[in-house]
Amino acid sequence: GLDENAWEDWRRLTDAIGERMCDAMKKFSFIKDVRGEGLVYGIEMADGATAQRAVLEAYRGINGKGVHFLGPLAGKVLRVSPPLTISEQELEEAFHVLAQAWARI
Repeated sequence: GLDENAWEDWRRLTDAIGERMCDAMKKFSFIKDVRGEGLVYGIEMADGATAQRAVLEAYRGINGKGVHFLGPLAGKVLRVSPPLTISEQELEEAFHVLAQAWARI
């Protein structure tokens, strides 16, 4: 099983993901809702076309680094499900890429 440090790291990561998702919703008007818990979230976009563009821009990323999404599901919801082994540093890098990539929308 996981030791106590691993559980604490996981709790910290889940809190950080939730916070970053809410920050993104405040920054980008095309994000209509963020829902989920733990390491699985859905980002509801304004419409299907915007969702497709968000996926594409995230994939293109910046400086040769991008973010891969599953979706859009149900036409306009991006699924966020990072690996359990993601580090806080990797999480921060991913949200930095998203902020710059989605600024192109």
